[in-house]
Amino acid sequence: MYSAFLRTAYDKPIISILTMSKKWMTKRVKSAD
Repeated sequence: MYSAFLRTAYDKPIISILTMSKKWMTKRVKSAD
């Protein structure tokens, strides 16, 4: 149970970072065009 809590706690920030980097990358591509 403790490890499951840690997993969700670590997975959420990683997912948010990935989505943020994706948005940033699309912004870069659009500005480049």
